[in-house]
Amino acid sequence: MTTGLFEKGFDMESFIEKRLLEIDNLDGRKSARLLMEEVFRQIYRYTQEEYNKLQKVN
Repeated sequence: MTTGLFEKGFDMESFIEKRLLEIDNLDGRKSARLLMEEVFRQIYRYTQEEYNKLQKVN
């Protein structure tokens, strides 16, 4: 059984690292890593914080 994106215990950092290793082209992997570090991880962290706030309210 897999853990969902916003479920407790989901490790986004590990998930991203595993997915990046699936990119065979080294230049493509570098580009994807930069994108993940500069954009997606920040968006994920923000979304996770907001989601946690919603759970506390309800």
